[in-house]
Amino acid sequence: KDLILTEASGDMLLHNPEALRGFEAYLMDEGFRVRDSLWPVAAAKNAVYGENRKILLDGLEEHLGELRDYFGWTEPGAGFFSVLTFKKGQLQADQELVEKLVVEHGVVTIPMFGFYPQDARDRNPKVGLDQLRLSFSFNESTGEARRQDMREAVRALAAALRIEGGLPPLES
Repeated sequence: KDLILTEASGDMLLHNPEALRGFEAYLMDEGFRVRDSLWPVAAAKNAVYGENRKILLDGLEEHLGELRDYFGWTEPGAGFFSVLTFKKGQLQADQELVEKLVVEHGVVTIPMFGFYPQDARDRNPKVGLDQLRLSFSFNESTGEARRQDMREAVRALAAALRIEGGLPPLES
């Protein structure tokens, strides 16, 4: 435990005391006994991520699937997000769109243009401006409330993208 906490205190990972204590909490079980392994914690979190992933992908298919000429998305085998792509240039995933999604539709997304290295942006100044990063890794609620929140979030995103892209709205 001490070695992990010492190593984790580097500038790159968990460098503040609160984060260290948060990580330390994973090292203890519900009875505050030191865990023999973190694999059960990882398995539980992986199950939630897998379920969230399925909810996201199923929701995208349900609400945007008939518009595959306009939208595409990755179906990740691992990780914490899917990348949604605007195929026909009907939308540009710039700061203006991101702000509009938040202010007018209550939807938070991450534009992909910032994830490309400078050399890619030098070759193509529009790289990533046709993509949004959709995270399925975190939700403040748990259990059925988490599932419902995820379903509502995907529906709200799809409805907003249809409106902003000038496409047929979702049926009520």
